[in-house]
Formats: sequence, C-alpha cells, structure tokens
Amino acid sequence: MSAVKATDRLRKGTRVERAIFAPFGCLSISFNFIVSGETLDIEALQSSAGVSGAEGRRWARVCAPRYPNTDYHIHLGGHIAKDKLRLNAEFVKGAIKPRPGEKEPFAEDLMSWLAGFAKADTCHASIHAAFSNPHSRWRSRFNLPFKVTMSGLDAEVAIDGISMRLPENSAGAVKGWLTRWDEKLWAAVLIERRVPLKQFRLKDEIQLAYTSVKMFVEDLGQ
Repeated sequence: MSAVKATDRLRKGTRVERAIFAPFGCLSISFNFIVSGETLDIEALQSSAGVSGAEGRRWARVCAPRYPNTDYHIHLGGHIAKDKLRLNAEFVKGAIKPRPGEKEPFAEDLMSWLAGFAKADTCHASIHAAFSNPHSRWRSRFNLPFKVTMSGLDAEVAIDGISMRLPENSAGAVKGWLTRWDEKLWAAVLIERRVPLKQFRLKDEIQLAYTSVKMFVEDLGQ
C-alpha cells in the first residue's frame, strides 16, 4: 500500500484537533520512538518523508499544519543506529505556513501517516511535555523559591526549581520538573507508555501529560 493511500485511509477515521495547545498552557510535547524493521517499514517511511536515512546519518524536517487555524507545527527528525530507527516528533506551539508544494506528512495527521508504515496499532514512546502558566492559574505544591547556603561558601542561593521522580501512576509518568520564573511556573513531565497510532488524538496526549503535572502543581482554575 502506498504511503498516500495509507494516510488517506486512516485520515477518514481520525479526528483532526487544531487549537488545543493554549487551553493547557502547553509549549511542546515530543514523542521519541526507537523502532526496528520488524515493527515499521523504515525504508518506505523515509522515502515518503523525502529524506535519506543511511546508517548513522541524521535527518530532519519541519511539518507545517494543513489548516491555517491549527495552533502547532512539528519538528520531525531521526537517524538509524544498529538497524533501528530513532524517530523524534516534537509538536510545538505556534502555527507556520506550509512551504510552496509541501507534501505530507502535515502536522495534523502525522501519526496517521506514521501508522501507514507500522505493523502494530501501538508503539512505545518516551513522551516529554512542557507547560507554562501564570501564578493566577497554577500554584506549586512546593514552596519555591527557597534559600540555601552553599557548602564551603559564605553565600546563599535561591533554589527556584526542582527535579523529581514521580510515584507510580496509571499515566506512566516517571519524571517531573518544576521551575518558578518571574510571574509564571514552568513544568515538564516525562512519560513512558505505548501510544496508539491509528487512533491517535493529540488533545488526549496533552491532557494526560497535564494531569500528570498536577501531581506537583495545583490548578487553581479547577
């Protein structure tokens, strides 16, 4: 099956999400895959993306949105190492205009495009999501900033951020980061889980990451 036909077939059952970053204060969410030829047709994928993926060679391209009111674009990159494709898809807040003659994958249907080359409905991913919201909406569950004395120096420093291992949870969130910066809180989370490709909904993935962040941030709007 050609990549175009596979994408057209899958797009029919895919709900296109457009303006979804702003409601969560999401800055970006990235999906890191490590796949072998047994689970993904690597050669066909790279050919469809218009990139060359010789062993060890890194490639990258930007995927613009298909629709002008979509509020994100994608940085797509990968390289082959030890017969496996390391693929990173970073969904970034902010729309960009497609280049003249730009072809798929477009931002809204990247995962359905990817599913056209996959031999399974789901794929394991390391997911990193970053958010930023004002203090009027978020309150840290930690008393940030706090001052400490540096060992060996007669000086105090203000700790305005922390990194933490998260307790076991159904979302698969394993790490969290929180920083207080001026009038905002910046938070990030790392999730390890299998991602549905054919039934992928970006809003659901951002919602899951946002819920995980609330383990260490209180949402004053809810």
